[in-house]
Amino acid sequence: MHRNHDTVLDALPLSGWTVINLRASAAQASIRTTLKRYGARSLALPGFRLQVNTDADVIAHLGKALATGTGLFVSPMAVRAVERLLPGALAAQPSALAVGAATAMALRAVGVAHVAVGQPETSEGLLALPRLQHGNDQTLVLIGAPNGRGVLGPTLRDRGFAVTECEVYARLPVRLDRRHWRALEAATSPLAVMLSSEQALSAVWAQAAEPYRRRLQTCVALASSPRLAAYARSLGFDRVLQAAGTRPEQHMQCLHTWVQQNVLISNGAP
Repeated sequence: MHRNHDTVLDALPLSGWTVINLRASAAQASIRTTLKRYGARSLALPGFRLQVNTDADVIAHLGKALATGTGLFVSPMAVRAVERLLPGALAAQPSALAVGAATAMALRAVGVAHVAVGQPETSEGLLALPRLQHGNDQTLVLIGAPNGRGVLGPTLRDRGFAVTECEVYARLPVRLDRRHWRALEAATSPLAVMLSSEQALSAVWAQAAEPYRRRLQTCVALASSPRLAAYARSLGFDRVLQAAGTRPEQHMQCLHTWVQQNVLISNGAP
């Protein structure tokens, strides 16, 4: 029984890989499920935790903004936070903008019928949409957390949009302890790390002692955007790949493709 199970795992495309992810603890279960389909092990080094902002002024500001503008949601967490703060409000919205397919899916799940999402599934992909090239004073409500998706607000204002920002949740620091670093020490190669947030990577990097930084630098870095790829290289990551978006599935597809290409090269294929 166990032997057959091990044989199946060995046959999966990323069997033997350990993939480090820096996302909040709430996302870990779904990430493990995705990695398991590829045969990879998951190692969590959470860069932050998420907390909904329940301040009364924030709720009032959000309600007023959504009554006059189109919501632009930076993450699924932004959707969940609004649904918690103003239950049912999103179902009344005729349309919305989303960074990434997962955010778009969350919006449709709460009743928003028309959701625009860019390709690739990044801030830059959303900004490439034709409808976001010229604002003519249209009002957009940028919904997310402080210090997140920093390129969106300034770029949209430069294009003539009136942008109202609503910070409906916060990314709070997580103190990584000896248990996390021991897990990194014990992780077997080959190693990869999924990068979808500069803030998360910066937080983990700041806490990592030099030996752990060197260990992280040996990873194949799977970055969700060119900006994040550039940031990873600035920290000394040598092997940086560009994923199609922020979703774990997209990171795994990126790594799988890279592994296949390197197997062909090592076998002497043209």
